[in-house]
Amino acid sequence: MEWLVYDRVLNVQERLEVEEYLRQRAGIAPYFAPGSLDLSTWQPVSYPGASGGAAGWAGNLAQREVTAPAASAPSLLLAPLTTSEQVIRASLGAGTTPGFMGFAFGYQDRGHFYLFDWNRQATNHPDDGSAAAGMRLREFHVPGGQDPDSQDFWSSPNPERVTTLLTNTVPWKPGVDDDLTLRLLPGRFELEVSEGGLSLVSWSVPLAGPVAGQFGFYLNDLANARLGQVVLPGEAPFITEVGRLGEGRGALTWVNGLPPFVLQYRTNLLSDEWLDLAPATMNLTHEIPLAEPVQFLRVQSSGFSP
Repeated sequence: MEWLVYDRVLNVQERLEVEEYLRQRAGIAPYFAPGSLDLSTWQPVSYPGASGGAAGWAGNLAQREVTAPAASAPSLLLAPLTTSEQVIRASLGAGTTPGFMGFAFGYQDRGHFYLFDWNRQATNHPDDGSAAAGMRLREFHVPGGQDPDSQDFWSSPNPERVTTLLTNTVPWKPGVDDDLTLRLLPGRFELEVSEGGLSLVSWSVPLAGPVAGQFGFYLNDLANARLGQVVLPGEAPFITEVGRLGEGRGALTWVNGLPPFVLQYRTNLLSDEWLDLAPATMNLTHEIPLAEPVQFLRVQSSGFSP
């Protein structure tokens, strides 16, 4: 048994970092991805469907992951930001019940977006039609300002409302976390799904223009999904909070970027010299010394020049 002793009460983020340290020492898979986004401000979007009401999204792991314990009608959980020409990485994990999980992107409004969805087993719904096991990549372009209906999500029989771009027959596995990588590039987008480093699919879709809009998770008729660990490696780090912990000590918190992160400071805006403030870290928060005169702070990430 390994014991760690602290001289103060740890906050949520610090407790997660301690748990991650102990898991690494024990050879256990990472608890949450360094650089992953806070999902607490993401926006739920619900549609009518045959399987219950809206998804009951619940945040975990300092809001880096969400779960939905009960099956629901088609539901999205969207980031409160718009992106284009970006790389997005996320984790998809399901429980043991059948159903659909996935990822939406290029969201313009309730009837216009791209959707990657993944089904565990073939289903034949009495009202909504048939859906094969495997992955689908579809473009929703419902005319007239209408919402997609439950049939659009389940079987997409009308190409004037939904276009199916690509499919395969690979089902998701119960209790397994899979990695999704989406690259929004000029003239195309690329989508990859892998399991423990093994590629399950790699799709490239040519486009006439860029894909811009919100992005986020998708569920339909699926209980006990586990979704999260969203990382934007193409975004430079952005400092979100500088907090005071005690006399001469503070905590710096940031989002985005790829670890390792290097914290730097300077005391004069006219100077071009930045000095290292603390050792490199894999986390999104770090304790720092607070000194006079006032310090100007920045976070450096691999591949970026602040």
